[in-house]
Amino acid sequence: MTAVHAAAADIALAGPGEAALCLALLPEAARPRVELLAAWQGRGDERQLVGAAAIDWQSWTDRPGFPLLVHVVPAARRRGIGQALVAAAAVLAQGETDGLWAWAGHPEASEAAAFARACGAGPGQRLLRFRMAGAGFTAQLARLVAALGARGHVPPGMRVVPLREAPLDEVAVLVAREFRNPPMVTLARLQRGLASGGIGDVDYDKSVATLDDTPAGQVLAGALLYRWAGGHPVVEANVVAPAYRHGPVNVLQLHAAFVNGIAAGAEACDFHCDEQVTDTVRIARRGGAVQTGVETRYYLPLG
Repeated sequence: MTAVHAAAADIALAGPGEAALCLALLPEAARPRVELLAAWQGRGDERQLVGAAAIDWQSWTDRPGFPLLVHVVPAARRRGIGQALVAAAAVLAQGETDGLWAWAGHPEASEAAAFARACGAGPGQRLLRFRMAGAGFTAQLARLVAALGARGHVPPGMRVVPLREAPLDEVAVLVAREFRNPPMVTLARLQRGLASGGIGDVDYDKSVATLDDTPAGQVLAGALLYRWAGGHPVVEANVVAPAYRHGPVNVLQLHAAFVNGIAAGAEACDFHCDEQVTDTVRIARRGGAVQTGVETRYYLPLG
């Protein structure tokens, strides 16, 4: 891609010596398969980086599209530089995928959401955030677990264990696949947290994984990871392996994780899910969860 002049900025692919400057604006983009665009203003000694964009050359969802992250320094905003970066990214991705996804979800009234809409993107995925009071919800989950067991819906070899006792490499692959992250990046984070005692990160003793001892061997059926914030757990991931969906794993994991949190003094738990994951949404609403927010991931179709 040759450099283009748009909106008082020169936009081009970041060179080897420019990537570090772009990543200073976009630290979330420090991962494999990411291509960086840089927006520059000025000439010679006056040349300054005023914005950057990152395209991850892999789809994170079932709807084909590359995630795109854009940042313009505050002093250079409202000059069209952000939209020019999105347009340049669209040119790069044209013919490679069907669209561009916003890197993360945003409240619909936020400035980031307004920017996405101004670029021509529309709602593509909605994420619901909940806060659940612990004791009543745990009692409800306990009744569900007992009913599943009484009806024979829990395989005899299935058990829920602390995350510390689960195969972290398999957990990393499962979680990374669900959230479209590179497995090695996820595994490295889990290993760092385990080595440091999990402080400020995933709680390896209270987070859980579901294992199933089958005739063919042990299978990782799911994992629920949470960290602590403000004295209560915040669920970062609650993932069930595809072969075990529509079974008891989700309920078993939620129950075990909430029991662990209450035993550690938590009175509530924060978690989120895609609005299309009706199982979790139904459990949350039946348990009296308070919906604390909605975030939308925007999608820009190409072509």
